[in-house]
Amino acid sequence: MVGGAVRDTLMGFPVKDVDLATTVEPKTVVELVTAAGMRSVPTGLDHGTVTVLVDGSPFEVTTLRQDVWTDGRRAGVVFTDSLMKDALRRDFTINALYMSASGEVIDLVGGVKDCLENRVCFIGIPEMRIREDYLRILRFFRFSATYGATVNADGCRACVKLRDKLHKLSAERIANELAKLLTTSYAMPVLEVMNRIGILDIVLGVNVTLTVLKRLYTISDMNNIRRDESKMLLWAAIVNELVKAREIATRLHFSKRETSDMINVLMAADSIKTDTLIALLSGEREPYFLKYRFNIGCAKSALLLAAARAGLYHKFTSLFTRMESFIVPSMPVCASDLLALGFCSGPELGLTLNEAEKYWIATNFRAKKTEILKALGLLVDSGDIVRSD
Repeated sequence: MVGGAVRDTLMGFPVKDVDLATTVEPKTVVELVTAAGMRSVPTGLDHGTVTVLVDGSPFEVTTLRQDVWTDGRRAGVVFTDSLMKDALRRDFTINALYMSASGEVIDLVGGVKDCLENRVCFIGIPEMRIREDYLRILRFFRFSATYGATVNADGCRACVKLRDKLHKLSAERIANELAKLLTTSYAMPVLEVMNRIGILDIVLGVNVTLTVLKRLYTISDMNNIRRDESKMLLWAAIVNELVKAREIATRLHFSKRETSDMINVLMAADSIKTDTLIALLSGEREPYFLKYRFNIGCAKSALLLAAARAGLYHKFTSLFTRMESFIVPSMPVCASDLLALGFCSGPELGLTLNEAEKYWIATNFRAKKTEILKALGLLVDSGDIVRSD
């Protein structure tokens, strides 16, 4: 085994993927796997990687290799039988650990000590490792937020020196790394470092403050909400305004769904004023209007974001339960009702329907058709029609 599986085992994290290293070249790996009755997928033959499927579980098997050239984004490799050469092409000491089938850990770069001390360090000279692949700047911070909680000074200095090279990376690679970082255990202190040294400004293209995100993490932890439950809520908390959200969505090539989710959370949160939020949390007002206008996931995210903006640290269990149990009804007044009262199709009809809907929502969806029409002055107590053409 190599890399993450060894690292996570030593650091006490659950092992997600098992990667294997071998001196056998890819074509021979495929032959051996086939002879053993297993299926293989040639996911990266040029770089030595074959994915082997065992009972549906994937294992990446990669031939030991060394770089012969790099340009900050790609690398040319040749195969080798040297563990040391293979280790030295990797990024961090904690990712260059090997474990034999018998359980012996092979550490050629000091990775075990760094694992035990929760430290993320580049192998050798940090600047050289970064020049091989500029994505390692973002990976350095993500791994620090996942495993270290602190940022190694030497690594940080190298990242600052080469931060302008981040423009060479694709928007998708940047977005993917940042999305993973946002869900890590120690995201906040690491993001604060990234913001202070100008990394976030470069990759996001806009200036951001992290106060709302910091509060959101606290509120989410109070409510036992996993950070990966709503990644677009985390993005919304970073930008905290619609204009910046649209700029970042364009810059980082968010999908239409991702952009829509982030924008909807911000719009929903904008509709919740502080006094409204306090009334919702105290039970003086029901949250049904949010579920009516937005889906349940968006409504929950909006409440959390609104609380973070206002600095209100509360438990949302009861509020979420009430909202989830609410069955959204149909609006009692429809266009045909207004047409029967003498309205004609057009803007006036639409505006009146909007007013009817606002009144109905304000009554917590309790008002019936007659009450709504009377409130709009379209019926009198006798039931007579006021408006008639």
